[in-house]
Amino acid sequence: MRVQQTQKLPSFDALLIMVEEAPESLEALRREMSQTIIDNASGDTQLRLEAQMSHIERIIGLGKNPNHTNVLLMQELNKQFSKFSSAITEPRKQVYDADILPFTPRHD
Repeated sequence: MRVQQTQKLPSFDALLIMVEEAPESLEALRREMSQTIIDNASGDTQLRLEAQMSHIERIIGLGKNPNHTNVLLMQELNKQFSKFSSAITEPRKQVYDADILPFTPRHD
């Protein structure tokens, strides 16, 4: 049984000071809090969250400045929402490539 660990963000003013004076500490806080969420997730969910975090890190790495990074992240978020919406509203349109293997019952 996992014990949920509650996280608390610093105050807005403290975050603002971090942005202005120590952006590396704000980045460290983001990574630490993200990792805590991943660590507290179930095994299968951990793998998905780690993959998602890796994807987010790659997008952040493409940003030329904080505003550009935010635009890139918003574009990615919109793509994900669109996929999610399509999966819910039009589930039959989802196409999956798979090899269909015949089932042959075993006779013991």
